Amino acid sequence: MEHLELKAIDSCGELQELLRVRGGKLIGDPRGADHCYLLDIPEGLGYIPLGLAAQTHGLEPSVVMLPRTTTLLALHGTAISRVNGVDGALIYSMKLDMPAYEFLRIEENGAVVILHELGLIKLSDTGEVVWTQDTYVVEGHSVSGDIVTLDIEGGVQRRYSLASGQPV
Repeated sequence: MEHLELKAIDSCGELQELLRVRGGKLIGDPRGADHCYLLDIPEGLGYIPLGLAAQTHGLEPSVVMLPRTTTLLALHGTAISRVNGVDGALIYSMKLDMPAYEFLRIEENGAVVILHELGLIKLSDTGEVVWTQDTYVVEGHSVSGDIVTLDIEGGVQRRYSLASGQPV
């Protein structure tokens, strides 16, 4: 998975105008967004310019290109979006009840495991929930192979399989 660089833009209005002039699309809702970004997409892929409007909750958004597809996945605040990079079409967008921290695993078929403030969630390539593991507040984590170890508030550690979501 290739992470894309994000270029901060001073205002969402400025980003919207830039995308309008360049024929691009905006991911996310600029109303209430506290940060707006232009995605730094490598030349020669045939992608349109894409911007990201996010309520970040203090977390840096993350955008990755899925291997062997024209699809991008974006974590922005409490939202997860999957977008076709060629035409900007939204494949799915999902809101979580808590901030999303990072992608822990992205599978060949586009399914994704996401670490969020209160545990883990796995989404299918169409955005359907495959499984969840809810915990208290996650204070840290580590990944070793197919296993993620979560450091939970109160000094508790829990280990889960990234494939099944089951405790190990």
